[in-house]
Formats: sequence, structure tokens, C-alpha cells
Amino acid sequence: MIEGVPIVAEVVSFDPSGFVDHNAAGLSRFPATVLRIDEPAEMRGTMLTFVVDRDVAGADILTRPGQRVRLLLDAESQGLDPIFAGALIDGAVHRLPTEGA
Repeated sequence: MIEGVPIVAEVVSFDPSGFVDHNAAGLSRFPATVLRIDEPAEMRGTMLTFVVDRDVAGADILTRPGQRVRLLLDAESQGLDPIFAGALIDGAVHRLPTEGA
């Protein structure tokens, strides 16, 4: 069984072609979102780039700066930057209420 790390974060910025992959076929561009982690506490304040390189349920909420989200990441991905969509255990990004809303 894969162990998961629940992450709660706020979308800081979004770039529809913010990650460029140089590969044998040339260049591939993928959407990238910068997140500021709120939880877990030991990661609070850390900035993390999340790359949507495959279909992800709820990925549209990653385009909204200020939006709070919850991700369940593969524990082996903890500490990596950037993080790719394949690291999501449940394959989804979950919307959380925005602070003060």
C-alpha cells in the first residue's frame, strides 16, 4: 500500500505553460501552479510547484490564485520540487474553503 501525505496549500500563481520538458521529441509544455503549503505544520510556508502533466480531477481550481486546496501526495514525493500529477494518490485536487470566505 502506498502511504500518503495530506497537503493543504494556497494557490500563489498559475502559468498555463510554466513547465517545459526537454525530451527526444522536442519541447513539451505543461501547466504549473505554485502552492504555499499550510499543512503539514513542518512544511508550512514552503513553496511547491505542481505540474499538471496528465488529467487530474479538479485541476481547474489550480488556476485560481488565493484558492485553498488539498492534495494527497505519494510519501516518496515529499520534499521534491516540482511535483508531478502522477504523485497524487487519489488522482485529484480538492477545493477547500478560502480563508475569510
